[in-house]
Amino acid sequence: MDNKEINWENETLTNLVNYIVKNHHKYLQEEMPEISKLTTTILRVHDLKHKEFFKIHRLFHIIKINLEQYIIKKEVNIFPLIKIYYRRPSKELLEEIINEINEMELNEMIH
Repeated sequence: MDNKEINWENETLTNLVNYIVKNHHKYLQEEMPEISKLTTTILRVHDLKHKEFFKIHRLFHIIKINLEQYIIKKEVNIFPLIKIYYRRPSKELLEEIINEINEMELNEMIH
Protein backbone atom coordinates (compact mmCIF):
# COMPACT_ATOMS: atom_id res chain seq x y z
CA MET A 1 0.00 0.00 0.00
CA ASP A 2 1.41 3.33 -1.00
CA ASN A 3 0.26 6.83 -0.13
CA LYS A 4 -2.68 6.86 -2.52
CA GLU A 5 -6.10 7.30 -1.00
CA ILE A 6 -7.23 4.04 0.52
CA ASN A 7 -10.84 3.03 0.94
CA TRP A 8 -10.62 1.42 4.39
CA GLU A 9 -14.09 -0.04 4.08
CA ASN A 10 -12.66 -2.41 1.46
CA GLU A 11 -9.49 -3.28 3.34
CA THR A 12 -8.88 -6.03 5.88
CA LEU A 13 -8.32 -5.35 9.55
CA THR A 14 -4.83 -6.77 9.14
CA ASN A 15 -4.05 -4.23 6.41
CA LEU A 16 -5.39 -1.43 8.58
CA VAL A 17 -3.28 -2.48 11.56
CA ASN A 18 -0.18 -2.85 9.37
CA TYR A 19 -0.79 0.57 7.84
CA ILE A 20 -1.10 2.22 11.27
CA VAL A 21 2.12 0.62 12.49
CA LYS A 22 4.07 1.24 9.28
CA ASN A 23 2.97 4.83 8.79
CA HIS A 24 1.75 6.47 11.97
CA HIS A 25 3.67 4.63 14.66
CA LYS A 26 6.88 4.55 12.65
CA TYR A 27 6.60 8.28 11.97
CA LEU A 28 6.20 9.05 15.67
CA GLN A 29 9.07 6.76 16.62
CA GLU A 30 11.33 8.49 14.10
CA GLU A 31 10.31 12.08 14.86
CA MET A 32 10.02 12.08 18.65
CA PRO A 33 13.77 11.59 19.29
CA GLU A 34 14.52 14.47 16.93
CA ILE A 35 12.01 16.72 18.65
CA SER A 36 13.47 15.66 21.99
CA LYS A 37 16.93 16.75 20.85
CA LEU A 38 15.55 20.06 19.66
CA THR A 39 13.73 20.81 22.90
CA THR A 40 16.88 19.97 24.83
CA THR A 41 19.00 22.20 22.61
CA ILE A 42 16.55 25.07 23.00
CA LEU A 43 16.57 24.61 26.76
CA ARG A 44 20.36 24.66 26.90
CA VAL A 45 20.64 27.77 24.75
CA HIS A 46 17.84 29.80 26.34
CA ASP A 47 17.59 28.36 29.84
CA LEU A 48 17.89 31.47 32.00
CA LYS A 49 16.42 33.91 29.53
CA HIS A 50 13.18 32.00 29.02
CA LYS A 51 11.99 29.99 32.00
CA GLU A 52 8.99 28.69 30.03
CA PHE A 53 11.37 26.45 28.05
CA PHE A 54 11.81 24.28 31.15
CA LYS A 55 8.09 23.64 31.15
CA ILE A 56 7.99 23.01 27.40
CA HIS A 57 10.88 20.56 27.69
CA ARG A 58 9.26 18.70 30.59
CA LEU A 59 5.81 18.59 29.00
CA PHE A 60 7.13 17.33 25.69
CA HIS A 61 8.96 14.48 27.40
CA ILE A 62 5.90 13.53 29.40
CA ILE A 63 3.91 13.40 26.16
CA LYS A 64 6.70 11.44 24.48
CA ILE A 65 6.75 8.81 27.22
CA ASN A 66 2.97 8.49 27.14
CA LEU A 67 2.91 8.14 23.35
CA GLU A 68 5.67 5.53 23.38
CA GLN A 69 3.83 3.49 25.99
CA TYR A 70 0.54 3.86 24.11
CA ILE A 71 2.14 2.63 20.88
CA ILE A 72 3.72 -0.34 22.63
CA LYS A 73 0.45 -1.29 24.31
CA LYS A 74 -1.37 -1.22 20.99
CA GLU A 75 1.29 -3.12 19.10
CA VAL A 76 1.76 -5.76 21.80
CA ASN A 77 -1.69 -6.15 23.37
CA ILE A 78 -4.33 -5.09 20.86
CA PHE A 79 -3.10 -5.33 17.28
CA PRO A 80 -2.11 -9.01 17.45
CA LEU A 81 -5.58 -9.84 18.79
CA ILE A 82 -7.21 -7.89 15.96
CA LYS A 83 -5.17 -9.82 13.40
CA ILE A 84 -6.18 -13.13 14.97
CA TYR A 85 -9.79 -12.02 15.12
CA TYR A 86 -9.74 -11.20 11.42
CA ARG A 87 -8.56 -14.74 10.62
CA ARG A 88 -10.74 -16.51 13.18
CA PRO A 89 -13.58 -14.32 14.45
CA SER A 90 -15.15 -15.28 17.74
CA LYS A 91 -17.30 -13.58 20.31
CA GLU A 92 -14.76 -14.36 23.05
CA LEU A 93 -11.87 -12.83 21.14
CA LEU A 94 -13.90 -9.75 20.27
CA GLU A 95 -14.73 -9.33 23.97
CA GLU A 96 -11.05 -9.68 24.83
CA ILE A 97 -10.15 -6.98 22.30
CA ILE A 98 -12.84 -4.67 23.65
CA ASN A 99 -11.66 -5.30 27.21
CA GLU A 100 -8.05 -4.52 26.27
CA ILE A 101 -9.11 -1.29 24.59
CA ASN A 102 -11.31 -0.30 27.54
CA GLU A 103 -8.53 -1.06 30.01
CA MET A 104 -6.07 0.98 27.98
CA GLU A 105 -8.48 3.92 27.78
CA LEU A 106 -9.20 3.70 31.50
CA ASN A 107 -5.49 3.73 32.29
CA GLU A 108 -5.05 6.77 30.06
CA MET A 109 -7.81 8.61 31.91
CA ILE A 110 -6.26 7.81 35.28
CA HIS A 111 -2.84 9.07 34.28
